[in-house]
Amino acid sequence: MLSDEEGLDSILPDGAEILDVMMSVFSGVKDEFGKEELPPSPLTFDRVCGGPSPQSTASLFKLPTELMDGILQHVPSDSLAPLALVNRDCLQWARSRQFASIHLDYGQPSLDLIQRLLDEVSGLDSSTSSIMPLPRLGLCIRRITVATNPGWIEYRHGVELSEEFNELSKETRSKLMVDASSAFYGKYIPSIQRILDPVVLPHLELLDWKDKIPLPQSFFETLATSHIKYLKIFRVALNKQFDIATQLPSASRRWPLRTLHLELTRNCQTSKTISGSPLCASILRLCSATLENLSLSSLDFRDPYTFTTSTVSALPRFPNLRRLSIGILHIDDSSMLQGLVGDGLRYLEVGRRWQAIYSDFFENRGTIPNLDTFIWNGITPQEPPYSFLHANPQISMLALPSSLPSTTLDTKIVPLLENFRNLTSLRLVWAEKSISESALQGLCTLKTLKQVCLSAGTQIGWRHDWLIDHGCLRRCLRTLPCLERLALSRDSYNSALGTEMYYSEAEHLTASQSRKWERRHRQRMLDEANTYARVIPRLEWIYLGQIPMGIVKGDQTGSKRVRVLFQERDDLWTFLRKMFEGHT
Repeated sequence: MLSDEEGLDSILPDGAEILDVMMSVFSGVKDEFGKEELPPSPLTFDRVCGGPSPQSTASLFKLPTELMDGILQHVPSDSLAPLALVNRDCLQWARSRQFASIHLDYGQPSLDLIQRLLDEVSGLDSSTSSIMPLPRLGLCIRRITVATNPGWIEYRHGVELSEEFNELSKETRSKLMVDASSAFYGKYIPSIQRILDPVVLPHLELLDWKDKIPLPQSFFETLATSHIKYLKIFRVALNKQFDIATQLPSASRRWPLRTLHLELTRNCQTSKTISGSPLCASILRLCSATLENLSLSSLDFRDPYTFTTSTVSALPRFPNLRRLSIGILHIDDSSMLQGLVGDGLRYLEVGRRWQAIYSDFFENRGTIPNLDTFIWNGITPQEPPYSFLHANPQISMLALPSSLPSTTLDTKIVPLLENFRNLTSLRLVWAEKSISESALQGLCTLKTLKQVCLSAGTQIGWRHDWLIDHGCLRRCLRTLPCLERLALSRDSYNSALGTEMYYSEAEHLTASQSRKWERRHRQRMLDEANTYARVIPRLEWIYLGQIPMGIVKGDQTGSKRVRVLFQERDDLWTFLRKMFEGHT
């Protein structure tokens, strides 16, 4: 276990690391639609009870566990608390749903919950955990999300990102930040580490870590010995360079992870000599035998990654890897790609920097027999790997979400896709401010398409310069017999301020005028969507003008009705990635 003092070993004297917790990631877009996460299913009653038979003699608890699970799912959420008051068995049954997923945000309820979990196992270890008295809350938890609310740091410690805080004396600011860092890094984070122990949470399967803070080596070692099978670590910084495999006992050098999302970065205190590659490579070696889904990224462009080290040269094998997403990752050699891009992949996303290693590897990779989804993305436009596409015409979902010139899309990509007989989903983005009718006509030879996402022009910021021609689009897309979903992103329209500032027009109006503008815009988009629905027989969902809409059949005459699915305009950044890039 990590001591309180050990958690402070890398904290700067002035406590500046507490500011890492308070920094939010600014996306610059409105992205609310379709981001809901479904909670995990509750554990079966026999598992949350720890084995012994129910004490209650009620007929309900004599039912098969499968039936009890179904009944619990239909209990209204506001009825779970009263249910828990009936008796001990009902308490644990209700908890199995109430606490299947918990969210730790540094608020008082989070601190109380952590302390409750630790108190439940106080003085016990793995040899006695099975005989501790019931009911145990820790038996019910399957997922933990760690996402600190900066407001709690302000409330507890008086540390703010504000002009008022900066106006305080340097000594006062330093003391407040040191005290906050001591409490957060020295007590709170170690307490989370302690509850990850299988004795405390024997059924914990998923950890979603969203705090963009440095984590010590001992934290990763605790993770490797936990029961976690699905791990998401988002933009965690490193203050030291280490790998975890060499520090684990030999019996623990297999980590049965099934899903790993690992995104490392560096903060302003990180030394330039610190690399995340040893940690990343050691984690991947530990879980290589069981890993099915991997998302790997590093925001540090100066930190090259490799599987090859001074002590280990053999590449690990990933026999069960089916989904691979390589984000913005600077690699030192091709060992990472050679080890990860195997024949068993079904899903492959490559979001690369400008490195010849990537292009050379994929131009020579050849066929991946079971690959059905391929996304070629990146922070800078780059020619897709044509040889790789030629070798994999079996792909059913293809996305090239980075802007590419018409010389690439119109004359190379679109003609190449004629050989893709199974293609059902396509996402393309033109760098120019328009999409030629000839390119659209080429797309409409792809009769198997069920969903299409198109965009053009500027892709970041307030400027929207794709003056869309819906008439031309409809003439082409109506020839796709299977089309069910259509997304038109970054589309714009004529306005008094010009096409580029169409969506900014409302910002220059009074509140009343802005509401009228939004109503007019919505009605205009509804009219366009109704026309699409009339000419595309199977269309059931459409996104245009920043408005998602559903299309349903009306009365027995077969007429269609379009309805708005979200009350505000939205960029749908997350939702479009789910729908057209297979993100989970």
